[in-house]
Amino acid sequence: MNVIRLAGLATERGATLGSLESAVLKEVLAHRRDFPEPARLRAVVTPYAECTQRHLPELAAEVRGLADGAGITLEEAWWLQLRRELWAGSTNDCSTVAVTGVVGQTVDLPARWGIGLRVLELDGDEGEPAALALTVAGLTGYLGLNAAGLAVGINMVHSGDWRVGVPPYLLIRAVLQCRSIDQALALLDRVPRASSRCFTIVDALGAARVEMTATKLRTTRADLLTATNHFQHPALVPEDATEGRARMESRLRLARLRRLLPDDLGAAEAGVRARMLRQVLLHPVLQLAPTAPDAVTTVATVVLQAPEGVVHVRPQGGPWHAISGSWVARGT
Repeated sequence: MNVIRLAGLATERGATLGSLESAVLKEVLAHRRDFPEPARLRAVVTPYAECTQRHLPELAAEVRGLADGAGITLEEAWWLQLRRELWAGSTNDCSTVAVTGVVGQTVDLPARWGIGLRVLELDGDEGEPAALALTVAGLTGYLGLNAAGLAVGINMVHSGDWRVGVPPYLLIRAVLQCRSIDQALALLDRVPRASSRCFTIVDALGAARVEMTATKLRTTRADLLTATNHFQHPALVPEDATEGRARMESRLRLARLRRLLPDDLGAAEAGVRARMLRQVLLHPVLQLAPTAPDAVTTVATVVLQAPEGVVHVRPQGGPWHAISGSWVARGT
């Protein structure tokens, strides 16, 4: 499992990642469909880039560094962050479960987007904790945990109010700069969101499911939380724009997930919880096998032990890897 350490200024972090991913990013971009010609692409992505620059300038700078390091255009680098906003694809991806301090999920993506799976180790500074971020080719973040004992997972949900804003994959990185669930909620409420997602956030004190459209946000806190690809909060159910068959499949998958959860999951200690989630999430009814080049498939299964600073990753068809943040070894 590739682990890449990113340090220095934001543009330097992006350039490091881009240089290492140059070949695979060019492969992803070469196989894109319905890709606008350069002038049109610039017109599409620039408002999102400008919004991110206003609200999360360090992350916008990292995207610029990514483009420079990979030898691709800035517009292409932004398209990579916005691929879900600019591609009308399936919402049937990812199954998530969380208890205090631990969150696990399947990472389900179109096969061509799921290449380049790796973990980024992000150096922190005095105001920002170090972090481990699992990601795939071209994304600066997908999910992860940090040295403050916070972790975040992600599920696609679909609403009809998508707009220009900060793409959710960059919001994940911003959440990983937070030190508590409450701080993350304040961030998500403050920053304009480009589209809908469900974030599941845990820390040492609890767990929260944060269901978001582009303009509305609702939070559910509980000892045990699950998520698939439809809105569960009563206030957001009317906002669900998922196609009917896909919504039914999501609800059935959520019911299967809940039936698979051990009764004593919440009472177990953190290491045991992590092992339980690893077993549950590998169950065939929650794993998607590739059926076509563009089909959604489970590219990885992930369990995040937030307070312990350990990311457990199983690439599809491979063994489990346990990756600890360097702060764990330093005892910080």
